[in-house]
Amino acid sequence: MVSQAESAESSYSPQTNFQLVELSGSARDRGHQHGELLRERINVVHEGWRKALQVPIGWSEDRYIDRFLDQTSFLDAIRKWTPEFEQEVQGIARGAKLPFRDIYAMQMLDEEWWFGAALRRKLTPRNKCTVVGVSRTEQHPSFIAQNMDIPTYANPHLVVLKVRSPKSSFEQLILTLSGLISLNGMNNRRVALCVNSLLQLRPLSHGLPIAFANRGVIAQEKFEDAARFVRQVRMASGQAYNIGGPDKVESYECSAAGATKMPLGKSCLTHTNHPLVSDDFGWYGKNWKKEEASPRGNSETRYRCAAERITTEKPSAELLRAILGVHNNDVHPICRHLSAKIPYYTAANTVYELAEAPKLHLTGNPPCTAPVQTFGF
Repeated sequence: MVSQAESAESSYSPQTNFQLVELSGSARDRGHQHGELLRERINVVHEGWRKALQVPIGWSEDRYIDRFLDQTSFLDAIRKWTPEFEQEVQGIARGAKLPFRDIYAMQMLDEEWWFGAALRRKLTPRNKCTVVGVSRTEQHPSFIAQNMDIPTYANPHLVVLKVRSPKSSFEQLILTLSGLISLNGMNNRRVALCVNSLLQLRPLSHGLPIAFANRGVIAQEKFEDAARFVRQVRMASGQAYNIGGPDKVESYECSAAGATKMPLGKSCLTHTNHPLVSDDFGWYGKNWKKEEASPRGNSETRYRCAAERITTEKPSAELLRAILGVHNNDVHPICRHLSAKIPYYTAANTVYELAEAPKLHLTGNPPCTAPVQTFGF
């Protein structure tokens, strides 16, 4: 007899091809294009997101979403720092023919995780995403790369958005899940962003949510402005913002207390899902520090493996992809294959090459063997 898990696993088809969706016009117009073009995918993602919510026993999904929105106040920060992206979300909801409330709440993946954990007082390990980067030298450009480890309901609904400015030659390439405004990305001014969730750090119920902060960083035309944005804005969730630029890479761990810059070793950057420099722990973090080795060991094992392999000696897109495609450990591998038996998998691998002609080298699941798609401007 085939188990439910085995049956569900057999229904998965790894995503190895990514649709490029070009968006232009006003923020509201861009969102409407996104919602209309990807309506079918967005509806599937919306259903999967609702099922994955940390709904307390006896509650409905709608009651939980209402409580989440009632007890957080992200809109003030969004309207202060990234107002156009609220309009973009409104456009997505209209184009997808779904309630704005749900599409808005769906942007808050990390925010819902820490809210749900605190509400239920139950720790749920979120061991996901590995980032490596290298600053530029005379021999090579800067690179920054990430394994995007996300819930299995994302398969196979990841897309690449190519966002064109209505007033200039400025363009952005955004990897995202259909219906979301961002996961990571870069622009044609050679500013790129890769991220790591750090749920151990203290959240802020009125801070700027990660999806909006990501777009805020990628919208900066200069590396210095992107780093300043991360330092200046109060973020809603614990997160490592790893920024790549024409000359260097930098990493900032952000919490309710602000941003802490991480020192780099030999111009190389490595980050996973545990804080390296910030000690602004919240409820989750204080309990996480007391846990046994297994939940912590996942992030720490991946970190050690990646840090040992990243080098400034002849780095390339192929090298960074190889580092993020290794099966270094049977229990805590960097490259995690799609399976119905685990809640997270490496859905995509992004390598941002910040040369004069910047490129996104993108692979799907599994990134150790999937074909490479290259996107440029």
